[in-house]
Amino acid sequence: MHNETGTNGRAMMVALKNDKGQSQAVNHRRRTWLNWTLALLTVPGAALVMLLWFGAVMGSAGCSDVPCRHQGPGEFFFGVLVYGAPVVAVLTVGVSFYTASRPRGILVPVCGWALLAADVVVLVMSFRP
Repeated sequence: MHNETGTNGRAMMVALKNDKGQSQAVNHRRRTWLNWTLALLTVPGAALVMLLWFGAVMGSAGCSDVPCRHQGPGEFFFGVLVYGAPVVAVLTVGVSFYTASRPRGILVPVCGWALLAADVVVLVMSFRP
């Protein structure tokens, strides 16, 4: 909002508009909703990553008699990648409480989704036949 003086000398509140004629409050609200939507969707995204990991592990059960070349990462990295997905989701939602309404707050859920995507890439690369 911006103050301007009217013809009668009283201050009037005028909403600042962007190039498309939308007020800044509408843009702020949309940005906050998009931020929260992406942040909250990391929770089912992390659950999906965990299901993919456990499916890949179950798929490698046939390698017990014959050695498989790509049985996934080592035990330590397996634990970090599997149990890191829910941690990423919880941290994304938690940090979004502070950053959701800020101008660059969208970077938090975008980084969370990037980490979950990297987790899926490691899954695909390490458990291939």
